[in-house]
Amino acid sequence: MDQAGINSNIIFQIVKRDRQKSVRRKYLFELGLQLVRPHMERRLTKPIPRKLKESIMNILDMKIEEKVDPPPAKLLKQTRCILCPRTNDRKTKTACAKCFKAVCSNHRAEICTECLK
Repeated sequence: MDQAGINSNIIFQIVKRDRQKSVRRKYLFELGLQLVRPHMERRLTKPIPRKLKESIMNILDMKIEEKVDPPPAKLLKQTRCILCPRTNDRKTKTACAKCFKAVCSNHRAEICTECLK
């Protein structure tokens, strides 16, 4: 692989007839990147860990897509309202849109009264 890279660099310089000496290290790096680019792009289409996907996207100079799925405003099970006293024992399935804590209909207005402060 090393010999092939050096040979291709010599051919590249002859064909291009570049007056400036191209740096062999930079040329070999670009050559390697061009050889692995198709494999890296294929890897992005398959399920891989997020860190690996971010690394590949950084190397390929691609924009990293930020997928933020906010938790649903509805809770799966009924829980006690965090603002009502325990004696009232108000159970609810709705949550604050900001902190996602359980709040009853008396304390709810898109975000809980505590988040408004």
